[in-house]
Amino acid sequence: VGLTVRRIEGRPVITNVEAGSDAAAKGMRAGVTVTKLDGEPIEKVLEKLKEEVGVSSTPVARDLQSLERLFYGPRDSSLILTVVNETGAELNYGLTRRYVEFQRRVTQRLLPYNIGYIEVSGFGPEIEKDFELALLKLRDTRGLILDLRNNGGGFVSTVTQLASYFFPEETDLGEFVTRQGRATHRRTLRVKDRYQAPLVVLVSSRSASGAEIFAAAVQERKRGVVIGTNPATCGCLLGVSRTLRLDDGGKLNVSDTDFRTANGRRIEGFGVQPDERVPLAVNDLLMGRDAPLESAVSSLNARFLFGNQMPPQFKLTVPTFDAPAARPLPATPNSN
Repeated sequence: VGLTVRRIEGRPVITNVEAGSDAAAKGMRAGVTVTKLDGEPIEKVLEKLKEEVGVSSTPVARDLQSLERLFYGPRDSSLILTVVNETGAELNYGLTRRYVEFQRRVTQRLLPYNIGYIEVSGFGPEIEKDFELALLKLRDTRGLILDLRNNGGGFVSTVTQLASYFFPEETDLGEFVTRQGRATHRRTLRVKDRYQAPLVVLVSSRSASGAEIFAAAVQERKRGVVIGTNPATCGCLLGVSRTLRLDDGGKLNVSDTDFRTANGRRIEGFGVQPDERVPLAVNDLLMGRDAPLESAVSSLNARFLFGNQMPPQFKLTVPTFDAPAARPLPATPNSN
């Protein structure tokens, strides 16, 4: 239906309305609280969905999975969503479920203060060339914000490739360890041009798997600052090495490898704790304000002023700004 719902300030709130979706056409907007689905109280619906999810990596992951399933249903079927806006008015919206195929993509733009911004929605071979081109366009920026807030992971080979643009060759990113104790290290590769300017990585509870590997490496190697909207990322990092086909046509992914960072940290079940936390707020969503992004700009500007001698707890006030609309680059087939 084109909506993303997350729990903010203790209640399920719409955090994003996808452009061109049925929800956008009906005039829905971020910041309103969801109260009912087809007349049933939303908390009751979510409890049922949690039972369907069962056990997950962390309570956060279980909550996320239940929220992701909120609008599941047959294609072209209808639902009635009840929300309460900032005035307390209750509104009902009739929405139609559409099939949308997930596509990993890279989005880049130039922010004020000559700061680059790249969002990566997932890691896969099809986005590697796009990322290289995006970084090339932003190579002369004073700093870069890498947005992994909606990145659920993907191919570890792509994580390694992208990390290679920010770390020296052969930097240890961590190791995958099998149940039998066999370890396989992931190390950065040789690339033509590395990005040397300051870096900020944005994460959230939706940042999982490969996104957590990347954020942990940036944090441990002190390559940049990790800013998050939650106390920790998803904490969902187990390597899938086998896929079994079931009699009913379904598939079962079997995870039998764990991951440890270069410093020996286990991410599965714990996540990555950000260096700075900027929680999502309902009022910010209603105003169309991206507070974590503003904090990232502030962090970079502070480093431009003070470099590595930045005073502890320093916070540079940055005015809110309307960034240009994101323009996703078309996916380019991997040339390797």
